[in-house]
Amino acid sequence: GLSDVLRGDVPAEEAVVAVRDGGFHLLPAGTGGHPPGWLLRDQRIGQVLARYRQIFDIVIIDSSPVLPVPDALSLGRWTDGAILVVRYDMSRFPLVDRARKRILATGIPILKTVVNGVRSSRFSAYKSWDYDSNGYVYSGRDPRPSESAPT
Repeated sequence: GLSDVLRGDVPAEEAVVAVRDGGFHLLPAGTGGHPPGWLLRDQRIGQVLARYRQIFDIVIIDSSPVLPVPDALSLGRWTDGAILVVRYDMSRFPLVDRARKRILATGIPILKTVVNGVRSSRFSAYKSWDYDSNGYVYSGRDPRPSESAPT
């Protein structure tokens, strides 16, 4: 896994696991030994991610939440941007806004915001949501009228 690659125990190419007949690859966390934050602040992470970018078309990193743990911000300097994921009816706007500001303050662009946990029947008229500095903006609205769409 990643920690094994960062320690130099396993080559980057051998640490990934093929999923779905090789069309998708996963890099597990790896074996313990060092605190995760220590490994992510190591300069070697940049080299490892650069190698994966050579091998794969797209590299997606799933990290811990931004507010309680700084790992995502440490990883962010090696990425093209972040996708901010919030939970509908659980993530409160002040905390989401604080996370957004923290990401942007480190120079990491927010590529998109994903709102998960939304019941499709309640917002069936909306295909996607975007987030800007003023709040949530609905985009990609279905032109067909819907009884369940918010007014």
